[in-house]
Amino acid sequence: MLSRSLLTVLGALGYLSQDINAENHGNADARDLSRRYDNNQPTTLSTAIVPTATATASLETGVGFWPAYTPEKDQNVKFGDSLKITWGYDPRWNGKLAITLIGGAAQDEQTALGVIAEHVENKQGYYIWNVTNEFVGKHAVYGFSVLYQDGKTGQYSMPFHIV
Repeated sequence: MLSRSLLTVLGALGYLSQDINAENHGNADARDLSRRYDNNQPTTLSTAIVPTATATASLETGVGFWPAYTPEKDQNVKFGDSLKITWGYDPRWNGKLAITLIGGAAQDEQTALGVIAEHVENKQGYYIWNVTNEFVGKHAVYGFSVLYQDGKTGQYSMPFHIV
């Protein structure tokens, strides 16, 4: 349920970042949001999702870009295991991605730890990560920051834990 709610919010925010008039799309929540914000100012992940995150604070969201399915919120992943990172694909975002591991003491304190994959085809819809990287440490919370090939569009995964 939380994932669908998050996707709804991201979709509404995507209207704002793309200068699309949400009123034409029959979504009351998006209409309410569009009245409260200036459509000429793009919504960034730093203000929309993680207010004080420092990992990739200047990224912009895009309608339909990288809705993350796994890891799930607060999922425990064992060091040494493989984690299948999955996401939805929208043909408007056909291209390559870079996936960065982020971590910190709390979700709003995460910073970039290191790139785990580059040149991943977005249409693939998944990436299998072997949880053995040298930059996995003793952080309370981890996540992924994904950057699209344009260098400015990105998204975050749900927070998870490495045990």
